Parts: sequence; C-alpha cells; structure tokens
Amino acid sequence: MRTLKKVIRFVLILVVLALAGGWAITAFYGDTLVAKMTASLNQRLRTEVTVGEIDLTLWKRFPNAALRFENVFVPVPESSDSLLAVEELFLEVNVVNLLRGNYVVDGITLKNGVAYPDRDRWGRPNYLVLKATENEAPSDLELDLDQVRLENMHIRYTDAAKNLHFEGRNLNAEVSGQFGADEFKLETKGQTAQLQAHFQETKLPAELPMHWNVQLQVKGDTVTVERAWVD
Repeated sequence: MRTLKKVIRFVLILVVLALAGGWAITAFYGDTLVAKMTASLNQRLRTEVTVGEIDLTLWKRFPNAALRFENVFVPVPESSDSLLAVEELFLEVNVVNLLRGNYVVDGITLKNGVAYPDRDRWGRPNYLVLKATENEAPSDLELDLDQVRLENMHIRYTDAAKNLHFEGRNLNAEVSGQFGADEFKLETKGQTAQLQAHFQETKLPAELPMHWNVQLQVKGDTVTVERAWVD
C-alpha cells in the first residue's frame, strides 16, 4: 500500500512540474518565440497570409509545442483566389529544439476549414507558397515535415491536365513520412463523410463515405502502392 502511495505521489509531482514548466515557457518565452517564428515564416512565404490570433501552446499537440494560428486565410500566390482557409493551423516543434532556438517544424495540423489545391491544364500548381531557398538569407525556420493532420476539412483537388477531380467533406486524416527525403514510405489513414471523385472517364456514381489505410513507397516522382485498405 505504501508503495502505491509513493507511486501516486511521484506521478502527481511529475504532473505539477510539467504544468509549471509549461506555464514558465509560455509566460517567459512565448511572445519572443511567436515573434521569431512568425518573422521567419513571413520571410519564407510567396503570398500574403491573413491571420487572427497567434499563440504558443504546449498542450494541444503534446508532446510537441505548437504555434497556433487562428482564422488563417492563404490566397493562391499572385492571386486573390482561396488556397486555404482554416479556423486553426498548428505548426508543431519539438520542445527541446524550441528552447534551443532551433525552429524545426516537423508537423502541421489543419482544423475546421477548406483547401483548394489544383493544377491547371498546363500542369502548373497553385499551392507553391514557399519561396525557393537558393540565394536567400538564412532563416530561423526550418521545415522537416514528417506528419500532417487534417481535422474536419473540406478538400478539393483538381488536375485539369489529367482530368482528375477529388473532393472530400468532413475529412479527417493523418499522413506521415519523411517528406523531404528523395525516397521514403508514406502512410496515410483517415475517413471522409462524403467523397466525390472522377478520373478521365471514370466517375463515382454518388458521393460516398470512405475509410482508408494506405502505405506508399515514394522515390522521386515514382509512387508504388505497398499496402492499401479502402472501405
């Protein structure tokens, strides 16, 4: 019985220390970290992003810290057309890296919104919002993504050159992989309440709910399906 009490006491102490540490980081470092990361982000973007509130949270994406953007609107570069509009966007960073001043974003979460990526009939994408890193001054912000999450999103993707259209409503999904590598495994799982899709002459007969769990092997421009489950 005494052993159990000691364990409970130890766990409570850890919880208190974690809460105190989290409060200290957000209270004493939050404004500085937000300012540095947003300045670095603005330096990297090709388009003017509209944002409501910005803050640092240590709990909503635990164990990572996250820069949380509210009411985000991202237009297509050099256009006023909508590319992305979400209620919340999280840029996730390892807490240790954050305190060391290394702003390495390894995860992104998009929550409650819409995204309209596409390619026109000449194959040109509308979603290249990051500037080329060549011949630019060094930035404090580094992207090393291995996790992307979508929560309650409406995604519409169109490729006019290939006559491809995909649209999912109430979409929740996770995509993971070392996206910056030349060769990596990409895994995705999720569900959508309403899926509408067509590819050239093939079209789904109606909007359908769908669940999936897929693993792909990506090597350059070549993508191979290693495992796929769709329902």
